[in-house]
Amino acid sequence: MIDTSGGRAGRLWQCLFMTAALLTAEMTLAAPATTQDGDVKAGQASAAAPAVAPALPTAAKAGNSIYRCMLDGVPTWQQQPCHQGDAPVALDDSLTVVPAAQDGPADLEEDATAERLEREKQRTLAARQESQRQYRIRSAIDDGYLVEGMSESQAVSLLGKPSDVSETIADNQSCRLLSWWGDVRVQFCNDEAVSITATQRD
Repeated sequence: MIDTSGGRAGRLWQCLFMTAALLTAEMTLAAPATTQDGDVKAGQASAAAPAVAPALPTAAKAGNSIYRCMLDGVPTWQQQPCHQGDAPVALDDSLTVVPAAQDGPADLEEDATAERLEREKQRTLAARQESQRQYRIRSAIDDGYLVEGMSESQAVSLLGKPSDVSETIADNQSCRLLSWWGDVRVQFCNDEAVSITATQRD
């Protein structure tokens, strides 16, 4: 009888060795080549990642629609048609609408500056108009005649005590009508002459 245990054991070790070698070769082929820094070399990845279109931030509900436009070769989306007759793109879970950009700090600061300049302009204009009004009134008092804008006390200082005083309503506000000798009538609202009537005697 021939002892074949040694031959069987040899073949078993040979099979195990070949199996280990095949596994090592498969792992080597599957692993991507790397540089000394451990980075994967370009073009040697095990599998190329599929290209994915850029997604818009979540802000739309299914059933809405937008329009896809090309601006300088860059795809953009907007709520209005890019060209007449363009068909909208129906939105689902894969497409969403970008919310409108909010004003940044620079825009808010610019608006505040514009409002401040406008207020200063209005104050300067009002001050100039008031200065001109006061000058006109002082000139009229110096020359001895009435002008609109005078106060009741200024009119009395020119013409003396009125011969008649009555209450009137003008523009839904209470006013006073002062008369001198029946020839001059001045209506004052908020202590400011708003109308002057003079009757010339024959």
